[in-house]
Amino acid sequence: MKRTAALMALAILLAVVAGCTKSEQTLAGPKTLTVACCQTYTYDIQFRDFVEAGFPDWDVRFVPLQPDNDYKAYDEKTLAAFIDKEKPDLLILNVPDYRLLHKADKLQNLEEWASRKKVKLTDSLTPGVLDFLRGEDGGPLYGIGPGFHASAMYYNKNIFDRLGIPYPTDGMNWEQTIALADRVMQDKRLEKGEVGLHIPWLRGPFDLLQRIAGTEGLTYANAKTGAVTFDSPGWERLFKQVAAAYKRGTFVATWPEARESDGQTYYDQAAMEAVDLFKQGKAAITIDDDNLLLNLNAQAKPKFGWGVVTTPARSSDPTFGGELQMYEMFAIPAAAAHAEEAWEVLSYFMSAHVGQAKAALGGTIGGMDLSVQAEYPAWKQNANFKPFYALRPTNTIDRYYFGEPQGPGTFDEAFAELVNGQIRSVLENKKTEDEAFDAIQPAAEALMKKALSEAQSDSANKDGGSE
Repeated sequence: MKRTAALMALAILLAVVAGCTKSEQTLAGPKTLTVACCQTYTYDIQFRDFVEAGFPDWDVRFVPLQPDNDYKAYDEKTLAAFIDKEKPDLLILNVPDYRLLHKADKLQNLEEWASRKKVKLTDSLTPGVLDFLRGEDGGPLYGIGPGFHASAMYYNKNIFDRLGIPYPTDGMNWEQTIALADRVMQDKRLEKGEVGLHIPWLRGPFDLLQRIAGTEGLTYANAKTGAVTFDSPGWERLFKQVAAAYKRGTFVATWPEARESDGQTYYDQAAMEAVDLFKQGKAAITIDDDNLLLNLNAQAKPKFGWGVVTTPARSSDPTFGGELQMYEMFAIPAAAAHAEEAWEVLSYFMSAHVGQAKAALGGTIGGMDLSVQAEYPAWKQNANFKPFYALRPTNTIDRYYFGEPQGPGTFDEAFAELVNGQIRSVLENKKTEDEAFDAIQPAAEALMKKALSEAQSDSANKDGGSE
């Protein structure tokens, strides 16, 4: 019943925005299309209504890429076998699966399609999304998605007003953000339990260090060469800044309490709420994604005033900042039997009128992401959406997460423990910040040497076992 009501509302919205015109393909008769995507539940919530509203006369077959009660991680071979068996015309992929197929040259160039059809596929899209999709080499598009997630800086107006401290502003970098949070933290009028900066899902100071390093373009290791690159002026400045902030209590790391059920670890809503200091009104500043904006605008509104500005920007180039995430990538398989129809549906999802329909409905049918259309904040008539569109992301589809491994084997985990341990020694006044920083490079080189040796040994054992 819910889906029927949603479909009716969506059909009306799309008809109004599109001008109630019938497409040529509908007049020519029914067409067929096979769509492979996600789990059935996800497809039903996020995509099915759009397809049925936009192509009511089509014979659309849906094939789930994932079992309904499980997540299946594909490798290149099994994903290729799935495509050979099911023969989808349109793929809606997660980023790992998209990268597998792109690397294997199994997808069609979407910009060639756009050129052939004489359409401007990308003109209306936010530039940051295009940067992300084109990857490190700035190549053509083989996949594209209608929604994305990005981060922003949220601030508690009540705390800033009470202390007489100016609000954060667009374009601030991490150093300025921490300095502002520190100014809040050192004010003696701050109430018990309040902090300057809180960021969800960070276990300790290394996580913050790595997040800032992602913005600044710093890496601590090179897995290919085995080099440890922590001993640099950029890292030294960053390490000392984070260590000092952690020692003063400016930054607080919290992690929700996990629960176990049927052998699975999960975090329920209560556990996450318990450690969310910003939503409790106890943090002056937080860095979070657009889902927080959705929650703050929900019916159960917080008891404090709040604002949103751009996420901390790169100090050397303030046009870059934060990371962009996309969970659904539309792509056309190289062997698609109904590629024309697939292109039609893909173009429809990427169109401005679908973006406007999403804005009117409060997001996607699932209600959880931002439209890639640059006009989305205007369609929402809400200036709080603008910061999510203002900066170009520091990551790309090739380098997706700030937490991706930079060394072989167990190196990254051991390196994180090393850095956290050195920051604890500063916190406990056992070492100065200089002494702690100087101790990391030689210890990290020893960890790298061990990790490389273990990786070589594992490789030799595998080769020997395959003979």
